[in-house]
Amino acid sequence: MAKFRRLRITALPMRIARVLPPKDVQGKSSHSSLSYLPQFMLELGARKLNIEAARERNLHQEILVNQETIDAAVKQLAETPMRLRDLFERMDPAKVRIKPDPTLFSPLEDVWHLHDIEREGYLIRIRRILTEELPVLENLDGDRMAIERRYIELELPAAIDGFAAARAASLALLRELPLQDWMRRAEFENRIIDLRTLISMMVEHDRGHLLSIQGVLVSSVAA
Repeated sequence: MAKFRRLRITALPMRIARVLPPKDVQGKSSHSSLSYLPQFMLELGARKLNIEAARERNLHQEILVNQETIDAAVKQLAETPMRLRDLFERMDPAKVRIKPDPTLFSPLEDVWHLHDIEREGYLIRIRRILTEELPVLENLDGDRMAIERRYIELELPAAIDGFAAARAASLALLRELPLQDWMRRAEFENRIIDLRTLISMMVEHDRGHLLSIQGVLVSSVAA
């Protein structure tokens, strides 16, 4: 058994010598620091560098795409108050309180809904995402709010002006944000979302109510 151990111990320096660079008579390495490495190790190192470079390029491209998408969404959000004013300037005032369907909002109710959801919903949600760690965001019942607050009896100018002010406050929080802040998350409607998702929801919410108001305008003009 002792003889077997000696064989293993003496074999170790020979194995090491196979990968160590040869030395000259003064004990110094006679090759460059990489020349003694096996070819497959050099290729593996080069491949790893290429992979890391590709990852950096992909990450940079993803950041650019995300930023372009974010900028486009913010631009759409900023345009909504102006689009509302334009629609109502062209609408017959007699149609403002008319429901296109008993289950749908009238144009006036659409605007008051946008007003309250922006002021009490999205503005607060944006602020909480930016200042809290994974907050649980409140979901508002827009149909109940319309009934309890009697949107149908309210006045249009106050709704548009109030919505425009609330939207401006929301946009002030969003402008010049670093990209990492857009990744901040919250729990909303039993799922985890980030700020980018919330902004996409705002865009879709605006679009739905603008289309509803536009539908009333088109039907009134056609009549």
